[in-house]
Amino acid sequence: MSSQMKTFTEWICTVFFEMPHESIKYLKQLLEIDDQSPDYHFLSGVSYSNLRQYDKAIPEYEEALEINYKWGSKP
Repeated sequence: MSSQMKTFTEWICTVFFEMPHESIKYLKQLLEIDDQSPDYHFLSGVSYSNLRQYDKAIPEYEEALEINYKWGSKP
């Protein structure tokens, strides 16, 4: 299994069995591997929103939208 797939699998486990802080840790690792993934930015925004850290969530949502627009796709 690639390191990206392993990290993604660990992230999924944290979504179901851990607090959002743990899932953010894995999403940051995934963004280090692929920072042009709108999905990882969006999921980071969701995790921050769950923690009511909207000041961190909004830039993640905006980055996800920006990447989608750059690719010419609509989310």
